[in-house]
Amino acid sequence: MPGPVSAQWALNETSSSALSVAKGVFRAATSDNVQPLALLTVEAFGNTLAICQQTQLVLEKEASKRHVAYFVKFLQSQIGYAANDSATHLASSGAGVRFLGLAAALLCTASTFIAAQALELMIKATSRSDQILPTLGQLQDLLSALDHKLARIGFADNVLGWEAILVGYPSLPREISQALRLGYPSPSVEELRALVDAFRMLDRVGDTTSSTSVRITSAVTSPWVIAFTKWCLGDPPKIILEDGTVVMDQPNSRVTLIVQKGGSIAITVEIFDELDNLSQLWSESEPVPAHIKQLRWTGMVSIQSFGQRRLRYLQLSTGLGNRALLQALSYSFELVKSYLAPDAIEMLNDRQPHHIPGYPVNNPDLDPNLWPSDTKILEILKEYMSSLEHSAPEMSALRKDEKIVNLSTVRAHLDELQAQCSCGYSHCGGSLGSGHSCRTNDFKCSVTLVVCDILALSLYDTIYPVYVSLDVEPTLIYDVRPNGPFQEAIHAILFGKDSTRGISSPCTVSHIFGATLKLLGHKTYIDKIREVRTRSWIASAQRGQVVYPTIFDTSVLDKQPLLVLGGAPGMLEYKGSRYDRVFWKENMMRMKPRKWMDVAVRGPQNLIPEDRLEWLVKKGDKCLEVSCGPTGSAKAFNPMNVIDMAAQALYVRACPHKTDAILDPPADNAFFITPHYDHYSPATYDSRPPLSKTCVIAVSGNEGLRLFALSGSAGNEPGVVRMSACLQCCIAIARQYHLQYVVA
Repeated sequence: MPGPVSAQWALNETSSSALSVAKGVFRAATSDNVQPLALLTVEAFGNTLAICQQTQLVLEKEASKRHVAYFVKFLQSQIGYAANDSATHLASSGAGVRFLGLAAALLCTASTFIAAQALELMIKATSRSDQILPTLGQLQDLLSALDHKLARIGFADNVLGWEAILVGYPSLPREISQALRLGYPSPSVEELRALVDAFRMLDRVGDTTSSTSVRITSAVTSPWVIAFTKWCLGDPPKIILEDGTVVMDQPNSRVTLIVQKGGSIAITVEIFDELDNLSQLWSESEPVPAHIKQLRWTGMVSIQSFGQRRLRYLQLSTGLGNRALLQALSYSFELVKSYLAPDAIEMLNDRQPHHIPGYPVNNPDLDPNLWPSDTKILEILKEYMSSLEHSAPEMSALRKDEKIVNLSTVRAHLDELQAQCSCGYSHCGGSLGSGHSCRTNDFKCSVTLVVCDILALSLYDTIYPVYVSLDVEPTLIYDVRPNGPFQEAIHAILFGKDSTRGISSPCTVSHIFGATLKLLGHKTYIDKIREVRTRSWIASAQRGQVVYPTIFDTSVLDKQPLLVLGGAPGMLEYKGSRYDRVFWKENMMRMKPRKWMDVAVRGPQNLIPEDRLEWLVKKGDKCLEVSCGPTGSAKAFNPMNVIDMAAQALYVRACPHKTDAILDPPADNAFFITPHYDHYSPATYDSRPPLSKTCVIAVSGNEGLRLFALSGSAGNEPGVVRMSACLQCCIAIARQYHLQYVVA
């Protein structure tokens, strides 16, 4: 049973043994680089909090995790949870677990800064006047240290669940339903304090037969209030509308929530004692409309909850719109996988497949293996669509000259939207324009948005549950228009290049990875603007999930989809320190390659058998810095160039000849060279190699150096990667398509 709730806290009441407390606190504080005073304070403050036993059990289990998921070889780092971190320390006491309950709700509601402000206000209100208190910054640091365990705790899923129940209630006022659809309103700092105070008073009374009760009046913040009430007290409140209509009766609950009209985000908190005397803990003097004071919250939710919320926002969760969406999705993924290639936007605009026609040997497929399997995409699609009235569709391919807009159900829905539309376009559903809303275009953009969501999430391949950030939701309906090269490219593929405002730039691997990282709540920006072009994202560990390109850890080309991202829950630890971002930092160092002009090119060879791919990992300014290179050379190369070039390379997987067929006579139009070279920088050569000959990178059989060869190649140009074909056919492909090198 949880211990009694106190009205006030003091540090000298935390333990009878100051020495044992000091050891545990300093160990945890050192592990997370936080101030011991902050840890001591919040643990003592936990004695004043009302957190139900069910919530405490969940928190104790999650916060006590201390395992290592696995080791990431190329980063020389481990993913998992530390044995003696702040969360583990707090989970060892009842007061600490109670505080973790409040922290989990705060971290799923606001930024760590706003959460720290609310926490500071609550701590000051319950402390003695002579108590030494941690600063706002120290509280923020502590909350940041707890985030990797608490972000995935499930509080935000609870909020969305109650939102779905309220929105589905037929008598809910329209303005509240609309406000809930367009935003994530949550209580202010003062309102949070009032709610915590009210629940503390109820829990201190202790007797469930007591007539002491709390009445809360709110509008668009109602889902959050319901979830928080159940989180703290174990039961949701009795929910009634302002006109007295009972939405949900809870006979055992001493909390009543009145959902008022008007779309205000203000909350009133009142408490009635046993004599029915009223005490008002908080009330806004002037109720603030939601559209004026729009608060965003940043919780992490399951893919199922995210998909349900996204489709409700897009108004595509029921009816003809839902059926049209499902039909469009059933054909969209095969279309996008066939036509979207990084940095090949000119092919996208002509809607041509990104393989190159005219392949002179038996296998016409030179495409890189970019995207996850249909099985993986369908798995994410079903999870995303699991709440719909119709089951998720199977994936199919369009017939030649067939278009998504002409599919029967899609066409019927577009015709219905066009009849209702007042966009002012001479042809409704034409190209996207700024400042205009068109119903048919909104539907097309919604399809694009859902396709982008599912494709981006399918790239994150992990055996653990994936959580998505709610911070990506647009707040206005016109924000569903394609935003950025990834969405623009997909929109052009699905609905034609004339349906867009123009594609801002080629869709690169970084744009595709960026879409996944944004959904996972990862912020990978560079603090200093002047360094934006001199750094590349390599990995990140934020909001309780670690993400990195899988190809860096396997070092094997074409055995798995190139764009797949690996990872696991937890944090990233390197030599005892934790990092949330990993970058490559530009190094202007040039290295002279070795070339073998006098060695006849008769077949694949490895002329540097003593070398291997090596990774340099070092501590940077609040981040890890990573680069790569071969043995005996400076480790200065950008790993992301590997994926950029591999995504544009041609893969010769088979030919009529044996893989190790001998060239007879030797190829006089090719020569062997090391993996790192630059055709366009004479400074890297003693004598410049002839541009008329094809470079054959002599690293056959060494998968690590074959991978690295794409990073150190000529002027960041794609080449030909030999798989199970003979070298002669690979050289022929390279020369036919004017590519400078072959990875043997």
